[in-house]
Amino acid sequence: MKFVKLIFFLLSIIIISIFVRLFIGEPCHVSSASMEPTIISGDWLWVNKVTYGANLPIRWSEVPIINILTWSSDFRTKDSCKNWGYQRLKGIRKPKVNDIVVFISPENSDELLVKRIEKILYKGSSINIDSANLYLFKEISKYEIDFDSVQLSGNTKITYQIKNNYYFLSGDNSPISHDSRFFGYINENYIIGRVSLVLFSTKNISRIFKKID
Repeated sequence: MKFVKLIFFLLSIIIISIFVRLFIGEPCHVSSASMEPTIISGDWLWVNKVTYGANLPIRWSEVPIINILTWSSDFRTKDSCKNWGYQRLKGIRKPKVNDIVVFISPENSDELLVKRIEKILYKGSSINIDSANLYLFKEISKYEIDFDSVQLSGNTKITYQIKNNYYFLSGDNSPISHDSRFFGYINENYIIGRVSLVLFSTKNISRIFKKID
């Protein structure tokens, strides 16, 4: 009987942990100085997923604890072919300028970055596209713009209506920050959650439970 209770207790802890990490939030470690002095290298942040609504997993490897199975190369290979599609739960509000967010790097899907929202382009906005800023919008491709009839060079411009919300993200420590100046605007589905609290700091004990903005 005690063994059954123990198993039930452990399963309950696992289920609760999965629920919290999927829908409520999770810790995130910062190893760069790109957001100093607001966030310093060594800080552990709490990533709030409730404010914007949680991003649902698109494959098993994105489900906490269950993703342990990806240690198996066979499972990892099969799972990489899955894509359940992008879905986000309804949040309290949309991201806004000056929010600090954690998001998936557009250059490395296994890496999370922390930056501040500097600009927002909303779905349906019309923008002028030229050869200098084309790379900033990943949704634009030759299938949506006829490159045979539009010359994207020099000052030649075309008007394009974006299909998603886009965010220009910057590091507070601008001189060393690798941000949207290099990899472009970020589609909303890359954003994991909002940061407003330092849980712990390996370099400054006084930062424990420090609110940030």
